[in-house]
Amino acid sequence: MDGGPGYGGAMPRSQRDDAPAHYLVHGVWPEGLLRDDAPVSARYGQIFAQRLKRVIAERGLNPLKIERTIGVNRRTVERTLRGAVLPDFGPSPGWRTASRSDCGRAATAA
Repeated sequence: MDGGPGYGGAMPRSQRDDAPAHYLVHGVWPEGLLRDDAPVSARYGQIFAQRLKRVIAERGLNPLKIERTIGVNRRTVERTLRGAVLPDFGPSPGWRTASRSDCGRAATAA
């Protein structure tokens, strides 16, 4: 799947997909079970939200600290954690930083 210009490889793009959590069939976002027909964007959003939630818990962070560290608006962080949006990984170096665990190290050092 081609993510379009600016992407370093295959990256999901929301081609009018619903919010990732919309595809939840059982359980609570982001740990719950997605529908079998959930698009790739929902699956990427779920995995990313799981990882971000884990880093926040492990490092004692909050969305405001993440905003200050990686430059992604805290409301976007909150909406991503709820599955209300799929982060746009392409143009934002902040989300690419957050997708690695060094986000937590940078935020705790700040």
